[in-house]
Amino acid sequence: MGAALFNLVIGLAMLAFGLSGELTLIGTSSSPLLATLGGVVAVFGLYQLVSRLRGR
Repeated sequence: MGAALFNLVIGLAMLAFGLSGELTLIGTSSSPLLATLGGVVAVFGLYQLVSRLRGR
């Protein structure tokens, strides 16, 4: 469950910083791309968390 929470927290942080425009994705200088990637990581972490809680 630790990896799931880690992914969720990191994904939400990337999403927040990308939407605020404070940080950009390295190599692209793109805040929207950072926010998109953060959303994908957060959704993956949420999926991992729900899967473990359901016992799959």
